[in-house]
Amino acid sequence: MVKEFINYIPEKLNLISDGIKAGDFDAIQKNAHNIKGAAGNLSAVRLHSLSLELENKGREKNISGAEDLVAEVKREMERLKEFIAKT
Repeated sequence: MVKEFINYIPEKLNLISDGIKAGDFDAIQKNAHNIKGAAGNLSAVRLHSLSLELENKGREKNISGAEDLVAEVKREMERLKEFIAKT
């Protein structure tokens, strides 16, 4: 399940980035929601929180700072991969 999650996230992040560029708030909200749910299932608290922020950006139709959040999600994913590799 964890491996699937790690493989799943980059695609969703690309869709969010595309949504930010296109002003597609529904795509931002939907894909961030998907990441948030998966992160919650794995108890990845920081990733869940960041995804919630992105989801709210889409819901509020506010992309200010959204790319920074995407970058932070990517960094958090790298930390998660490192953690998993050590266990």
